[in-house]
Amino acid sequence: AFNAILKTLEEPPPHVKFIFATTEIRKIPVTIISRCQRFDLKRVEMDGLAAHLIDIASRENVVLPPECATLVSAAAEGSVRDSLSLLDQAIAMHTDEAGNISITADSVRDMLGLADKTQVFKLLEMIFGGQVSEALAAAQKLHLQGADPSMLLSDLMDITHYLTRIAVAPALVSNLNYSPAEQNIGKAMAESLSIPALTRAWQILSKGADELRHADHAPAVLEMILVRLGYAHEDEAGLVHLNAQAFLTQRSFSDKLLPLGENLEDHANAAVANVLAPQPQFLERSV
Repeated sequence: AFNAILKTLEEPPPHVKFIFATTEIRKIPVTIISRCQRFDLKRVEMDGLAAHLIDIASRENVVLPPECATLVSAAAEGSVRDSLSLLDQAIAMHTDEAGNISITADSVRDMLGLADKTQVFKLLEMIFGGQVSEALAAAQKLHLQGADPSMLLSDLMDITHYLTRIAVAPALVSNLNYSPAEQNIGKAMAESLSIPALTRAWQILSKGADELRHADHAPAVLEMILVRLGYAHEDEAGLVHLNAQAFLTQRSFSDKLLPLGENLEDHANAAVANVLAPQPQFLERSV
């Protein structure tokens, strides 16, 4: 098909203008691209897209709260077309028999299968605090409220990424995806967590996302991911304990055979320091 149109592109009729659109530019042969003027359309920023949705809703005599517009624009991931489709869906679902339209943030979350971000923050806080049973109960409650397991896991990944950004650069705490109250919660959590703890949580969640994608029983897989994440710090503390115990045993054995040399002492102290350094907060909990 591309070869058939190539000649027409090279010598088009004077009255014809071709406009091609694609989301898979890498699948287009270079012979076609070289004969076209290329314009890359980027995703629209979330605040601009939310304002656009509010403007369209007002023209349709629909009151769209800013929080609802933010939820829809975030779900659309910068796509104007997808955001308009979701807006149409929200208006249709929230119109009663009398023609009255009442759109709320909670109803939009239910429509999108999202969980309340504040509750997801609390869920992640429970997990990092080692309160696994409470975290499982909170996850089950969110599921009963209509939160989709895959969307809940996606929210956990988004918040983990957000906390990591704050921990690395505190100036990035301002984010339109989160309310001021949620930003305060995130700032407090980021100050109490280390980068290794956050990166390890990201790895567990990222691997869990692949497992959840092919799961037959998504809620059970999500619970196992939360259990794995909740007990990850205990695995780290156990590794530190074993390494420290091995060092003490080796030192005790060496004392019986020969005096402990200065170089050996320095190497041993450095080795234990390397083991103890990554997760100080977990060591404090284990003590």
